[in-house]
Amino acid sequence: MAYRRASSPHAFVLLALAGHTLVFGAHLAGQSRPTAKPDVVTLSGSGDVVEVSLSHEGIDKYNEARVIDGFGREAAGFAVSLGATRGSERAVVVATQGAAEGRYGLELVAGRATVAVALAVTVVAADRPPEVVDVALPPAVRPGDPFAVTVLARDDRGLASVEIEWLDGRVQSSARGMEVKVPVDVPGVKPGTTQLRVSAVDAAGNRSEVRVVPVAFAEPAVVVPEG
Repeated sequence: MAYRRASSPHAFVLLALAGHTLVFGAHLAGQSRPTAKPDVVTLSGSGDVVEVSLSHEGIDKYNEARVIDGFGREAAGFAVSLGATRGSERAVVVATQGAAEGRYGLELVAGRATVAVALAVTVVAADRPPEVVDVALPPAVRPGDPFAVTVLARDDRGLASVEIEWLDGRVQSSARGMEVKVPVDVPGVKPGTTQLRVSAVDAAGNRSEVRVVPVAFAEPAVVVPEG
């Protein structure tokens, strides 16, 4: 699983809980707080991993790191490991193993003493795949005439595209948005019923279940001249 890196210069870890502002951890006497890059990370509750670079004079004295909740207690559902020290810097890897949604902090441990790291950890629900809710199309289409397919899809974090293809695997059209009208042109199709495969893709690349929709191609109307 790939690590994610980012950076932003926040000085403190302040979290709101039940209407109160909490500062995670306590300083070791005479010591400044270790800083982190990135200093704000967001993880899903299970199977997500992030590597953070810590910076602090005397970083090598710490033998443990742990995620803590808003009451300063060690939080369940995390695995934390400290890497090797390089000068005043040290990597820490935080992995989720069924952590509950919420906001957390990180502290370093040296014997009985602890020091809070300027790092805010937010756990969010796992990114769910999108869903194709509804597909609407004309009741009958004349062979060779273009027609429109209206697709209603949804995703918890945002859709990237809606795709329509024939059962032979050929993608016909794609568009973006929760409700899209996709023009489809099928030259050379014969009268009868064929099938479309409709799916949605979200910004993370997750794909919905494929929805199979029948399309009726009607015989062209026969015009009988009068007289």
